Amino acid sequence: MGCLAEVWESEFDIRFNCNKSAQKIILEFLLTYSKYDLKELSELLEVTPFCLNQVLNDKEYLSETVSSKMMDWLYIFIGN
Repeated sequence: MGCLAEVWESEFDIRFNCNKSAQKIILEFLLTYSKYDLKELSELLEVTPFCLNQVLNDKEYLSETVSSKMMDWLYIFIGN
């Protein structure tokens, strides 16, 4: 978890705004290639599994805050 702490404590305030069409792709990537399932990923992002399911079905999109968290997890996953 050291990497995560370093990202959050960075002196640079970098905001990643994942556009709505990319959210589904990134979410599918994380669910396919990471060790997380829908429930575990929803806990990490602090949303309900139903919300993530809605994103996967193009019926709902994540807020900027949650989208930014998802991008953080994507970068951490790719970095490992």
